[in-house]
Amino acid sequence: MRFVLLGSLAAAMTLALLATTTIPSMYQDELTQEYSPAPHNWAGSATCRACHQDQHASWYRTFHRTMTQEADEESVLGDFNGETFRYWGIGVRPVREAGRYYFEYLNEHDEVSVRLPVLRTVGSHRYQQYLTQTPNGGETYFRIHLLWHMEDERWMHINGVFLRPDEQGFDDRVAVWNHNCIFCHNTGPQPNVVNMDELALRELAGEQVNSALEARYDSRVAELGIACEACHGPGAEHARRNRNPLRRIALHLTDERDPTIVHPQKVSQAKSVAICGQCHGQRTPPSRAHLLQWIDSGPTFRAGAELEEHVVPVFRDTAVPPGIDPDLFRLRFWNDGTARLTAYEYQGLVQSACYTDKALTCISCHTLHSGDIRGNISNANRGNGPCLACHTEFADDVSAHTMHAADSSGSLCYDCHMPKLVFGVTGIHRSHRIEVPRPASDAANERPSACTNCHVDQSIGWAVAQIDTLWRNRPRPAVAGASYLLESLHGGDPVERAVAAHQAGTVPDSERAWLIPHLLLAMQDNYPSTRNLARKSLLVIDGGLQTAGIDTGIGALARQFDFIGDAADRAVLIAGMREAWQRADKTRLPPPPAGALLDTHWQPAQPATGTLLDAGRSHRKQIAIGE
Repeated sequence: MRFVLLGSLAAAMTLALLATTTIPSMYQDELTQEYSPAPHNWAGSATCRACHQDQHASWYRTFHRTMTQEADEESVLGDFNGETFRYWGIGVRPVREAGRYYFEYLNEHDEVSVRLPVLRTVGSHRYQQYLTQTPNGGETYFRIHLLWHMEDERWMHINGVFLRPDEQGFDDRVAVWNHNCIFCHNTGPQPNVVNMDELALRELAGEQVNSALEARYDSRVAELGIACEACHGPGAEHARRNRNPLRRIALHLTDERDPTIVHPQKVSQAKSVAICGQCHGQRTPPSRAHLLQWIDSGPTFRAGAELEEHVVPVFRDTAVPPGIDPDLFRLRFWNDGTARLTAYEYQGLVQSACYTDKALTCISCHTLHSGDIRGNISNANRGNGPCLACHTEFADDVSAHTMHAADSSGSLCYDCHMPKLVFGVTGIHRSHRIEVPRPASDAANERPSACTNCHVDQSIGWAVAQIDTLWRNRPRPAVAGASYLLESLHGGDPVERAVAAHQAGTVPDSERAWLIPHLLLAMQDNYPSTRNLARKSLLVIDGGLQTAGIDTGIGALARQFDFIGDAADRAVLIAGMREAWQRADKTRLPPPPAGALLDTHWQPAQPATGTLLDAGRSHRKQIAIGE
């Protein structure tokens, strides 16, 4: 019996040894060969789930998955309550009927003139847009006028979402989904223009062709939303080969990576950031031939490649094609080349000095398979961990570097080195250009400054002096004058004004009561985005006053203020808030700081405030840009 057991053990060991050595050798050649997937050899996330259940589950809960969905009771988040909303002169009524969703457009007699079905949704995090088709439009989807804003729980006309002034037509922002949105909000997009030859012939004949409006589509996507293969590459061949258990054993027993699939953490820095940059980095086709390919069979970039082999990332100095608005790209950046819109995170990262460290990628901070789905960031990475992983010299005593208390926002690396100065999706977000605060340069470039984003009562001269005193040991006399936030709120360009309006209300502190009359002015801005952010900040400050037992009477009126509502209605509410502010007992308010630009009645001081407003309204400050 003993000999039988020993024999069996020896046989098992022999088989194990053979498996350890023989099976990997069977696949050695295949696993070490470069592999290029067929461009549209997609498997679909359901196929991925069969083997990668945990990864599928963690992806399934993300906003990436639900970026584009068929419209149904699970996906539609808007309140289709039958109430009429009238913006830019036209009434629209979101209606739900028999489990389906519609927008009813009303004529001047409040009768239904058009009824459009909601067929698809775009977005599920901050706001949700809706797509429809027209009876004879084939597979062309149109993004229509109203969207649902999740945080504010209200309908908005899309004119009020982008960074444009009031002078817009009701239909100006209606867009063809197949022409643009399809590229970044889905996996494996193929717009497939079916009348391409006709359009080309007309153009060759010298006719002016607007492809955005005249193209007809038979579009296809591998999967609605951003699914597994957007980041890992087309996976059908990967799935086919790994149905062979011996190949899976070989992969398990070797250090070789599977060449048939892309792992964003196991490719070079440039290839890793390209995966996110294919959507989080505005770009153009490198040639007309590429453009024609994009609108036919889709973009050529696939995970595992370098982005600039397939596209031209847009920067401030990127050349604009002849006949196109020369400011098309320039206005999307601050004067120093830092992006001021979302979806330029790739540009910010590659502009950063930290990017010279080959270890830095998007995954250094973000991860799609764990952490908070709002930003795809873990709790640990919301602190200083990612920065201190490289800047270890500051880890033991952060305050010695920041000159701020360790538990204050002044010691959070992001607030100083990635300040909030980027507009997008109705809010203000962090810049992804990691940089050293330089307030003098910021002022010269007419952009927000990290220092005065927090020290809202201080001038840019004060910030320059603080930098010199605290970090350069070279005292400089403080410069007297208005707070830089007020200079930006009233005198900046539309993005400066939007950032300042947001930053004014980042703290629910009664110490900021002096900003209320200035925010009332900002709520009369000719850009809806600034009015929206100013109102929100005013409510935050008013909330701080309420907590301190101070009732100005402004809050109730501010909550009625619709930043894209009728101008006359807005003016009535502003007048009411001004009267309430005049009547408010200010004896309990903290005294305004030196740079507050207020007179003895707590009203905006003139002529200084008027001078700033005139600067903000000047022709050179008027810009209109999308995201």
